Order: sequence, then C-alpha cells, then structure tokens
Amino acid sequence: MTIIVHPVGQGDLRNDIVGLSSLERQDAQKEAQKKTKDLLDAKDAEGLLGLLLEPPAKDSRFSAPPLSLILRSLCPAAGGPTRMVTVLLLVSRSGSSGTWTSGIGELLGNALGLEGVHDGLLRKLRLDVRAEMLNANLSEAEGIKSLTERLGSLVSSQAQEGTEPDVVVNAISGASMIALGAMGAADRLGLDWRAAVAPGAGKDTAVLLDRTSYETAPFHWLRSLGYIEQARTWAGEYQPELLDDDSFKRLCDLMKRLESKPADLTADDLASLLALDMARADNGAGLVARAWAQKHYLTLHEQESKDDKDAPCNLVEEATKRGSGKPPQLGHVIALALERANELGDDCPASVRWLLEHGWLNDIGTAAVHDLAAPSASEVTKVLALDEIAPRLPDWLARPGRGAVLFIVPCGVGAPRGMHVTERVLSGEPDKEIRRAVPGAMLDGAGALTAEFLLLHSSNPRSKKTALDEAAASFTARVDAGWERQHTPVLVDLCDYGGDDESEYVATPSIMRTVKAQIALALGAKRPAAVVIVGTGQKAAVLGALQAAQAWCAGHAAPLFLQTFVDERNEGARKRSVPQLHRLALHNDAEHALREAALHSLRSLNLLSATRVLAAGDGDMDELADKCSALRQRLLEVANDEEDPDRGVGVLIDLLKTVADLWEKAPELTRMRLAVVVAEALNFKTSGRKLLIRNNNLGPASGGIDLGRPCPKDRGEKETRDKGPHRDLLEVLYRVRNHLVVTHADGLVKPALREVLKDLEGRGIQTDSSSKEVVEPTYPDMLRLTCTKLEEAACALGVEPAQSTWKDDVDRLMADLESRARAREPRAGDHAALRVPATVLVNLTPHDVVIDPGDGTPPVRFPASGTVPHLVLSEPQWETLTVADPARPDGPRASVGLPLAVGATWQGVDPPLPEPRPHTLYLTSRVVAEHFPHRTDLVWPDDLVRDAEGRVIAARRLACLASADDCAAGQSERSSTPTDRVRENAE
Repeated sequence: MTIIVHPVGQGDLRNDIVGLSSLERQDAQKEAQKKTKDLLDAKDAEGLLGLLLEPPAKDSRFSAPPLSLILRSLCPAAGGPTRMVTVLLLVSRSGSSGTWTSGIGELLGNALGLEGVHDGLLRKLRLDVRAEMLNANLSEAEGIKSLTERLGSLVSSQAQEGTEPDVVVNAISGASMIALGAMGAADRLGLDWRAAVAPGAGKDTAVLLDRTSYETAPFHWLRSLGYIEQARTWAGEYQPELLDDDSFKRLCDLMKRLESKPADLTADDLASLLALDMARADNGAGLVARAWAQKHYLTLHEQESKDDKDAPCNLVEEATKRGSGKPPQLGHVIALALERANELGDDCPASVRWLLEHGWLNDIGTAAVHDLAAPSASEVTKVLALDEIAPRLPDWLARPGRGAVLFIVPCGVGAPRGMHVTERVLSGEPDKEIRRAVPGAMLDGAGALTAEFLLLHSSNPRSKKTALDEAAASFTARVDAGWERQHTPVLVDLCDYGGDDESEYVATPSIMRTVKAQIALALGAKRPAAVVIVGTGQKAAVLGALQAAQAWCAGHAAPLFLQTFVDERNEGARKRSVPQLHRLALHNDAEHALREAALHSLRSLNLLSATRVLAAGDGDMDELADKCSALRQRLLEVANDEEDPDRGVGVLIDLLKTVADLWEKAPELTRMRLAVVVAEALNFKTSGRKLLIRNNNLGPASGGIDLGRPCPKDRGEKETRDKGPHRDLLEVLYRVRNHLVVTHADGLVKPALREVLKDLEGRGIQTDSSSKEVVEPTYPDMLRLTCTKLEEAACALGVEPAQSTWKDDVDRLMADLESRARAREPRAGDHAALRVPATVLVNLTPHDVVIDPGDGTPPVRFPASGTVPHLVLSEPQWETLTVADPARPDGPRASVGLPLAVGATWQGVDPPLPEPRPHTLYLTSRVVAEHFPHRTDLVWPDDLVRDAEGRVIAARRLACLASADDCAAGQSERSSTPTDRVRENAE
C-alpha cells in the first residue's frame, strides 16, 4: 500500500491564484468550488476525472493538478498488479478565513469517493484509491497530532500483514507549513517517506525524492565533541578511510600514549588534552588546566636552565621540599612564584612571570575539580585563545564562540503578512532548542547568540523586492537581548538562484539544483554553528536548501533546524509571532549520530554535552535532553550542598554505582575524569556532617583498612579514634585523585589506587575482621564497597537521606538511547538487511561483477553469463542543441551544435529476461530492474568502488526493489515505479 499525505491547496481544483488579491482569490475559489460541486451533484464521474487528472487551460501555470502528478508517478508498470493507495487529505481551518482549505478538501474527498471516479482511476491508472480527510492546523504542534496518530495506525495495520507502506508527501502544493509538518510526522515515525515535487515543463509525472543517506555522520559528531577513541573505533569498524586525517591521527596517538606512558606526556600533550576538554566545555572541563600550567612552566624553566647554568631551581622542586616531599598543588607553586618575583624584581625569569600571568588557570582547574563546575564562557574563550592552546585545536573540533546561527530564508514573490522573517527572528527570544544545541550557549555568561541571514530570491523582480525588504527590516528591527546586536548591522547576504519563471512546476528541478549548489558553497564559506532553514518562499528553494544543509551539517556535526512562524492572537486580540521548529531537518543517519554522541557523553557523565547533542534532534530527543539536563542539575545541587551534605547521600551513592557500571568500557582519560568527579562529589568542608567525612588521618599506623569492623555510634566518636570503615574508603578515593595526570601527578587510576594502598604498608583491604585475608581491589570494587559501607553507616548514625532515583533515571535514559540506536535504519555496512537464501545468482550484465563489502569479507566474483538484456527504445526525433564551447569561450566560434535525441520511449527488452526460478536471482543493471518492478528476483550492483582512474572495480553491495524475503521467494505482489517515474531527482 502507498499512503499519499496531501496538503490540500487551490491547485487541486486547478485554481491559479498567483498574482491575485485576497478578494480575487476568494472569488476564484468560490467559482472553482461551485464548478466542482455541480459535477458532484450531477455525479458526473468523467467530468470529475477530467478535473482531477487532465491539464487545465493553456494559460495556466499548471501542467497538471498536483494530485494527478503524484498519482501518475505511482502507476504500476505494464503487467504489474494494481496498487492500493490511501490519500490523506490535510485541510486547514486556521489562518485568514480566505485561506482555509477545508471546503476544497471536502469536495476533493467526495470526488475520490464517488464510485465512477474510483473505477475510472482504477481503469486509467491501475490505482485503487481511497481518501480520508484530516484537519491540519498551521500550528504544527496542534495540527500534525492527528496525522501522526493516523499514520501510525495505518503502519501498524500494514505491519500485521508483514509489510510497511510507502509514504509520499506532497511538496508541490498546499501550505508549506503543513507540508513540512507532514514530512516531520512521517520522519518521526521512522517511515521510508519520499517528497513529491513538480517535474518541470511538459511532464505529467511528479518527481519522488528519496532521502539521501549520510552514513559517516556518527564519526563526525563523535570527533567534533572530542571523543577521539570512540570516533576511532567507529571509523575502524565502518569507514577506515576516515582515519587518514593527520590531525586526528595525532590525537589518536596521544590517547594511546596517555594510556600506556602517562608519565612521558609533554606540556604540548597536556595542552592538546586541555584544548579538547575546554572545547567541549562540560562540567569538569578544566581538570587538566592546573596540570598543564605546571608542566608548561617546567618546560620553560628547563629551557632557561639550558641557557643559564646559574638559574635557580624550579618552583615545583622547591614546593616539594617545603611540603615534606609531597607533590605540591599549583596554588602553592604560584605562591612561591610571587615570592621569587618580589625577590628578583626585574631579573625575574620569564617562566616565573608566565606562571604569575596565568595564575587564573589555577582558578579554572580548582572549580573544575572541587565544584564539578563547567567553565564560564569567558574562561573557555580565554583558554582557547592562548598561544600555546590555539594551535592544538583541530579545525573539525566544535567549540563555543565559533560561528553564528545562520538563517536561510527563501523569499517569494508576495509580501509577507505582518512582520518580516528577519524581524520575527531578531525580535523574539532564541528558541530553547536552538540555544541548547549551539556549542557553549548554555555556559554561564554565554550571553547573546550571533544571527546571520542568507536571503534567497529568484530572478523575479517581486522576489528580489521581498529579499531587499527583508534585509532592510533586519537593520531596523527591535533586537531581543538573546541576539547579539553589535555596532555593525546583522550580517545579511542575498543570493539569486534564477528561476524567474513564475510557474514553480516548470522551474522546480532547476531551482533545486541551483539552490543546493549555492547553499553548499555558502555553508563552506560561513561555517555556521547552527543552521536554520525558514520554510518560506518557493518549496523548491526550501527543499534544495534542505538537501545541501543536511549534507553539510552531517559532515561538520552542526545542528540543523527547519522553522516557520504562525501568528496567534492573545486574549487582547493582539497578534504575536510564534516560531515553530519542524522535526525533519536531520536525516536518520544524523539523528543516529546524535544518539551515539549522547550515549558516549552519558557514559563519560558529560551531561552538558549530552544535553546539547540531544537538543539538536527531533521532538522525542528534545524530551531526552530535558531529562539529561535535570540529571545534571540534580547532581550539581547535591555535590555543592554545603548546608546539609548528608541529605543528598542517596544521589552520591547512585553516582558511585553508576561510575562502577561504566568503568569497564571507559577510555583511560574518561576514567581519570570520573575518578576526580567521584572524589570531589564526596568531599565537603562544612561542619555538621555525620556521614560524609573523610578519615584524613588514615595511614600505616592505622593498620590498613578493615571493612569488617563496626561503625561507631555518633555518641562514641569523641572517645575513639576509629572513624568507621566508610571514612577510610572516602579518604582512599580522594587520595587516588591526587596521583592522576589530570590533577598534579603523572599516573593512571589503576596504579594510583595501588600506590595509595601501598602507602598503607601494602595491607590492602581486609573485608572480614575474623579473617586475615587481604584483597587488592579494583577501582570499581572500591566504589561498590564504599556504597555498601555508606549505607551501613547511614543506618548506624541515624542519617536518613532523601530517596534517590538518580541511577535509575540514568539507566533508563541510556537504555532509551540504546534501544533507539538499535532501531535505526541500517547503514551501508549492515549487510544483514538483505537476507537472500538464493543458491544461484545469474549475472546478466556484459562483464564480471565483483562484490567487495569492504569489511574483511572476501570479495566474490560473479562471471558474466553471456546473456545481456538491453532496453529497446523507439526511434527518437533528432534536434540540435547549441551550447557554449568551454575551449573557446571568447572566440568567434564560441558555441557548437550538438545532436539531441528527443522523445525515445521504452518498448521492451531484448533478449527477454529469463523466467523466474525458485532460489535464483538475476544480476542486471538498475535501469532494467526498475522497468520490471513486479520481478522481485532482479538485483543490481550498488555503492560502486572505483580505482584512481575512475574505473569501476567492484561494488560494496547488491540492491533490489523488493524486500529481501520477496527476493528469496522469487515472487511478490509488490510493484514499484520505474526509474523515470520514481527515482528521477533534481540533483
């Protein structure tokens, strides 16, 4: 079954309203509706069929009514079975009364329901058509709900029969907002939908646009967030060629050295780690700041010592001596730097001056470590602008403050109702989803977003005027505080895409091609932080811009939105402009990439990053972003509760359990970060606590850690030095963090834990007082032991913490993301999508075909059988096409006449295709297969591999029109549309 989602418009009654005033439009609509009603009253089936299918008068813009174009594109090929079609007529009763389409929809539905019309469509087009009418308000949130429910019902019904319906959305006519909302509804349901667009002059068959796949999007999103190991793993499994980037290779090598030889990391290495963290700008992003500042100072001092043998010893060494051999913290080193600067005056070494000038790095690192705080926007800008850090930032790494929010606005020939788009954008607060999706926009002090506009117009003078008016409005608009208003006006660019023919039906393919190319160039030059396409002007321009933006944003990990505006009246009958985001901008591949990136952020407890990437997805993902943001806020409130820390111990125990579960699969840098998060979340300095107190006197004299001893009651603590086993464990977790690369030392978590336990005379952990058995626990073991002892101590000390669901909420969020990731559309690498139990594959092409999946599976060669069916075409008419000669653009013979074959039609195939046989597939060309859609045993080579000379040497996979099960059976009732009807596109 095929479902046509059809926003109803004036064109459905062949009513051409372009250039008419509001009153003229209403009069024309009344006349067209009366004519249709008269035909219905007379039950004139032939007259209604002519109205629905035949081209209108010669002076009309329409080559055929929109529904006729779509129905003809779905006609089964000769010999194919009848196709079932359900038309969902979307009508509107919102907007100005003269623009309502409910009356047209009722007439259209009644016409399609007339028995004579139904039989006529069956006879003429071999389509069994049924129609339903649904109300679709211009407000997407209200009007698309019923469509989503009905589509879901039809899909579920079809699924019970073991198939999934094809969905075609009319993008030819009707209100753009309703069409975009319909696409969003189909997209949210995960349906394999296509957009129907006008075919161009002289054609009566709509072009059905398939969505393009962007299979590398997960790699680009993971890489842009600084998840180097995860991006490397993904590319190694699916797209190894992505690993060839030199800057990415360097960071991959750094991650390996971090895990194997952390003590050997240089100041430059730590600078790269700091750049990655600060670009992500998540909670705890400044962990490496203090370690890098200290290491960089030592590097500068070492160079000074080489040049001056009498240079004083370095400050770190001096601070270590003063601290009885303990590794100093950066704050102590800076204090000594101030002493030395005062002592030496003008002779103070440059290394010491550098350390004093960059003392603010200690504040950033301290806040990241002790408060789990995200850096402020100004701190991120300051760090990333350092001469030592800026060169460490790869161009592909997303970062706060780079790029504007680019609004792409197609401008039509009509003046806008009410405010201009630029005014609507600038005078309104930035949408929450857009702000959350822009890197760094959620940081403290982030301030206003920067907006830029790219106004697209056709060669039509009225379209140009609309664009100029939009540009002028941006200069005079009242700018909301959420948008940056600099001394210079908001940047506005204009772009002419041609297409001055007022008939969108004639110009659609050309417009889409031109706009797609122009937007691709503009995005490459502007490199925006986020892209918003406004659904105004010609639909062809919107779709062309969307195609280009989807490709660029998938490859550059940029959020993409599609936006329209509706005017609502409040109680005082005053209009207000309400923006609405349509949820079809991101392709499924890109949404899968967001889920992958959000999962990795959650697994690292980078909750701010997870919120940002989820906010760039569809409505369901935006709900997950809200949940993620709430988790982050709850943890921060508990970790920074200085009034009564014990009341939040339930959340902190959940944190420890979560980290223990995440530990095994976490990369080393993530492990170090999590170890610091754990230590500081449990570290409070306020008085009045009973539970969350570390035993900072823990040492060899205490005889190690005996977890079997009872926790002392509160009243007896003043009489005993025993603080209870839970306090020993809290102290161990805190000491581990002091041995890590990301703090002040040069160790990893596992050796750091071993070193801490070694300081306790190597006694390790005694889990049972009655036993002398001593175990060496892993870090996750320590976390789980701490949870157990905290729970026991809370009970013994009479502490009643608030109940916590924090871990359950994290687990549910992660499970939800993982299930959505599993339910995604198959990638090119997922070869299980074609399960064909065929025992024989007969090659009907003129050459051998090699299938090389590229995943390690050995290539398979299918030799040519010697039978090569070719399409037989009628004799064409021959014309001459005059084109410019690129070799002589300015010469006297600047043009050349080329022969052009016109009007050749398909008449058959020679030699005939072999008859279907059980468990046999025939390998042929795609064009042959698509001319025989009822033959489910035809496959073709797909995703071709070429050598350096451009010659085809293999294909990655096979493709077919039917499902894999149909192919296996060698027979099916399914029919599809030939290439020239279905797959023709505007690229």
